[in-house]
Amino acid sequence: MSTGKRISALAATTALVGLTTLGITAPVATAAAPKTTITAAGGTAPACIHRHVHKTLAYVRLSNYCGKTMRIAVVTGGLLGGTGRCHKMPNHSVVYESWSPSTQHYRKTVVC
Repeated sequence: MSTGKRISALAATTALVGLTTLGITAPVATAAAPKTTITAAGGTAPACIHRHVHKTLAYVRLSNYCGKTMRIAVVTGGLLGGTGRCHKMPNHSVVYESWSPSTQHYRKTVVC
């Protein structure tokens, strides 16, 4: 263990002991949830969904390289912003989604 790590560990232990003597308990560490390769429903689409956004022509090309079928939607912003339709994308498929460039803009791609 390096000197810096030893000092950090000592400082953390000292702080914990100091809090305990004051009657304050530190939060108990819990096991982290296992990482998944695909984002949970409603979140930003994972990196295996490749995005090519063309702002001038107001479209996005989505390609699925996740190794399985994914359900993907495009979120736009602006006056008429919202979530586009949910696309069912088999592995290695491509989907194009467009919007009105005068009233909307690309915000993000999400799973649905």
